Amino acid sequence: MAAGGVNEARVRAEARRLARPGAAGWWRPWAILFALGLLAGVEWVASPLETALGRLMVWSQPVRPEAGRGWELNREGAEAGRRLGRIVEKSEQRRVEVATLADWSKVPELLARFHQFSVSPARFLTLYTMLSPAMQRELIPPLEVLRVRTGGRWQRVFFVEESEKKARVYLVDPHNVVLAQARLGEGFFRRWTEQKSPLAANLDSLEQFLGRSFPAEQFFQSIAPAGPVELFSLDPRWIASLKGQLRRVAVAARPEGNLREIAFETATGGKLEVWRTWIENDEAQALFQEMMDRALGGDHW
Repeated sequence: MAAGGVNEARVRAEARRLARPGAAGWWRPWAILFALGLLAGVEWVASPLETALGRLMVWSQPVRPEAGRGWELNREGAEAGRRLGRIVEKSEQRRVEVATLADWSKVPELLARFHQFSVSPARFLTLYTMLSPAMQRELIPPLEVLRVRTGGRWQRVFFVEESEKKARVYLVDPHNVVLAQARLGEGFFRRWTEQKSPLAANLDSLEQFLGRSFPAEQFFQSIAPAGPVELFSLDPRWIASLKGQLRRVAVAARPEGNLREIAFETATGGKLEVWRTWIENDEAQALFQEMMDRALGGDHW
């Protein structure tokens, strides 16, 4: 009995000590009670919210897939709008660039940037008349262009990239029916560039013309009307446009398909230049043979 009384007295004394504000650890029981109260309060507030959220999920279940699909469509629509904007911007850039197309040298650049573009028949004819007769035939024969031009159906000309430095040309009617077409190879654009740009050299320094050059006077004596060779694929106006004194003419040793290169050496104030163009291979061979015969003193017309 005495021992039990002592223990009970000790417990009461310890409880009073812990309950005093100044005692170490007195706050722990109150902190636990506060935490339990706070948890109960949160549960009391959150329970109705959880119930409402659950009811909303049940109510919205039939419409959630459609709402998600609507969001996806909106996203796809926005992306399509951006793509359309880029297409419109690129089309406007192409229109501006094509409007400044003045000669064939810019065609490869436009094809590399836009892959295809179109011009009016009038602009195409302007470009076409810039070509030498041989290059016109290489592209589309003049009679074929004349047939399309006078047919009354020609609406547009499309240039379509086929591969790097190669393209297709389509002459079409208002319904995009192809009236005539041609293929532009790498050699076409190279010949156009070389024909416009002389070489600062002489014929003896160019391998393809080495030992195949003749005096200019011999050239003129070989072609009609003075001589027998008819050069239908050479434009006399191009020869007349060359600067300086025409000294020699040469024919290349090898053809390029149906064409063969011929060169004209000019002198201006002691400066030599070589201008090049291309004519039909048969005509080039006949010209070379006639000039060779004259050089050797053989029979000639």
